[in-house]
Amino acid sequence: MLDTDKIEKVKLALAQRKRSVKPRSIVLKLGTDCNLRCEYCYVAHSKESNGIEVKTVEKLFDELMEDNNEVVDCCFHGGEPFLYFSKIKMILQMLHRKPYAKQIRYSCQSNGTLLTDEIIDFIKGNGISVGISIDGPRKVNDLLRKFPNGKGSFDSIVKGIEKLSRNNISFSVLSVISNQNIGYIIETLAFLKEMGISSVDLKPCFKTELNEEELSPSLYADAMIKAVDWLIENNTSESRISIREIEMYTTLVMHREHVKGYFDCRTMCDRLHCGAGSEHITVDTNGDIYICDRLYGHNEYIMGNINRDPLAHILQNKLVEMFRSRKISDIEGCQDCADNLVCFLGCPATDILQKGGELRAIYTKPDYCEYFSRIIRKLRDVVDAGSYHGLLRSEEG
Repeated sequence: MLDTDKIEKVKLALAQRKRSVKPRSIVLKLGTDCNLRCEYCYVAHSKESNGIEVKTVEKLFDELMEDNNEVVDCCFHGGEPFLYFSKIKMILQMLHRKPYAKQIRYSCQSNGTLLTDEIIDFIKGNGISVGISIDGPRKVNDLLRKFPNGKGSFDSIVKGIEKLSRNNISFSVLSVISNQNIGYIIETLAFLKEMGISSVDLKPCFKTELNEEELSPSLYADAMIKAVDWLIENNTSESRISIREIEMYTTLVMHREHVKGYFDCRTMCDRLHCGAGSEHITVDTNGDIYICDRLYGHNEYIMGNINRDPLAHILQNKLVEMFRSRKISDIEGCQDCADNLVCFLGCPATDILQKGGELRAIYTKPDYCEYFSRIIRKLRDVVDAGSYHGLLRSEEG
């Protein structure tokens, strides 16, 4: 049964995006140091004494929130952000004094290994939601997520998750999928479900110039199709887990005909996915503003520096319009594809990274089109058969 309220919410959200003139999501790089050495990490770790300056954050938010009634999400990022706990406290102390203080929501993407009682109390007292990275059960997680001495991080991460749960702190889970753990997706889902995790964000490690070991789209599609079957068979009203990407695609497949006319007139970045530079930005420790966190470290995708340039000027960078103006009709091989209202061409930043860092890649067919095609075809069959409830966070859908 189609949820008309959900359709209207989607339309309203997209209409609000059309009107938005300032980013509503900020990834704040506190520093690049980390206490883990994950093999697939794209951050060049370095021990910085201070990290980002409070005055840099203050200038950013003062300009962002001027004549702005929107709620803004601020995600503390790194490196490992809780290595910069004192900096987080100083930033929040400063922002809490601002007239726009109640318009900012805070989150933190962490490896979960440094959650002391003091940090837990601070998170809870300030309403900070937490994203925890864990790649599965011990033998899976410890393949790639290790301390500098080579020791696995599993026990420390689980201890952190248990602390968050005991203190009723909102948290989400992210798992990176690579060649080394692609064969353990079902085992990972079963483990997370047993831990009481209701939703997981699976991040495929497709080939880029920073990641030489290619996770092929075909291999990833095989694994995700098996995951769909497992979710349908194993999720119940009492115990269930969803994969965020699969849940999103399932919802779009269910409602695609009802929103088709609305989507047809939109540009790519006005759709559900990418709002690089317009909806969200990433701020580096030195004040550099990247159009997207996925392109962090690639200097050609720096739009400006908040310590040097007015934010309004930075947001007028030509990169923003180039990302926003990408349309399905411009991509050869995608114009007449039956799946283009579901895949939306995927992530432009991933396209850029897969094709040598060149901007023109966003105007070409994604290398991982096979994955989209196969998983969407699978979900169409599931929806048509009426067996999609196991793919959603609630049976009602």
